[in-house]
Amino acid sequence: MLYSHSAAGGRDEAFNLSVPPAGVVVSVVRLELLEAVSGLLLERFLWPWKAFLASRGCELDAQPKDAVWVQRLHRIVNAVDSEMPSDLQQALLDVADLATESAHEQVLEVARHNQLELFKINARTTPEDLAFEVYLDHRELFRAAHVRTQSAAVERYVEYLGRSAALPKDCHSRGKQALLARALSASFRERNRTGYCHVQLDETEQELRFLVIHGQAPCSHGAIETDDRRGRVTYVRDKHDLVVYQKCGQRLLVNAQYACEQDLYRRLFGRIFWDDEHHFCVAPIYTGQPLLEQGAASLRSHGVRGLQKAVLRHIQFESEAQAHSIDWHGRDLGELLDTPFGRMLRREGDVTAFQLDLLLYGHRRPLAVNVRVPNRVKFDRRRGTDVVEEYLKEAGFMQVNESIAS
Repeated sequence: MLYSHSAAGGRDEAFNLSVPPAGVVVSVVRLELLEAVSGLLLERFLWPWKAFLASRGCELDAQPKDAVWVQRLHRIVNAVDSEMPSDLQQALLDVADLATESAHEQVLEVARHNQLELFKINARTTPEDLAFEVYLDHRELFRAAHVRTQSAAVERYVEYLGRSAALPKDCHSRGKQALLARALSASFRERNRTGYCHVQLDETEQELRFLVIHGQAPCSHGAIETDDRRGRVTYVRDKHDLVVYQKCGQRLLVNAQYACEQDLYRRLFGRIFWDDEHHFCVAPIYTGQPLLEQGAASLRSHGVRGLQKAVLRHIQFESEAQAHSIDWHGRDLGELLDTPFGRMLRREGDVTAFQLDLLLYGHRRPLAVNVRVPNRVKFDRRRGTDVVEEYLKEAGFMQVNESIAS
């Protein structure tokens, strides 16, 4: 499910971007993607842009579609061309996101979740063919898998706690999504961005995931146009933000670059889906108090299933009295917390950040979990998410309950 908002005609009047003549080539679409997909699927995919491609010397009716034809297509879709259909490049980039082995699994998982018998999977079904086929024949599934793939790669979040466990109102409504897109668009314009805003929603049993695509500030750089001429390319890169609502934990997780954007999502999601701009608050979700109070004892496994061991790799202390901070790094700082030096730090400072390496059964490499008090956490959510959250709660590093929000 998605909603897009942009200025009239799909172009923002505030941005007059200089575009050099056709022929300047930038690396946007990978040649490997075009070479790997079957010819029939590629032809079906490109058919809506048949006239444009023909005007650039790439006929879809040409036979055979050999390596020379594919290389010509590659040059065309990567050229800086003022007449290039913007949706052609964007569609190829979106398909490329799902043409990896990990994304391949996400597509199949979404299909199973929706109880769809879509594909005759065999050893010859490549991730590239599957990505193009889903784009062409199952667009809603493609959009859901695209959001899921994007969210799986995100590690760093700022977390906000809801004031109640009430679920969002009409989050699947296109009207509500349009309202969200318009509000975000207006805010982006105020910060010298384009008004383009595109919202996609994917729902799982535990989460609602909103992928927000919008423009960054314009950027410009030099480009060689011919053997004796140099020009400039000015363009707006897109940016992907992710907002995740956890149904059980009543938490809003925001992945965005700037603090003002993080707060914008906090306020707008509360206002639009809960009728309260302050529904989500900045609460002390994470704390380092167990390290101060218990020392090495706080790092035991606490009986968490799947967890072999927790290792403290980094800790940051801050002392208001002496107005300084101390960063302590090491292979295993747990036992050192109980030394005279460690006890001195525990008495005089507060923990503002720490890193744990969690050794999980069945995994050779530890899972790094970086916590910054009070509400920031970073770890690879593609493995061990349940173990991480259970351990942080059992050890006292994560304190989520209704009394915090109130």
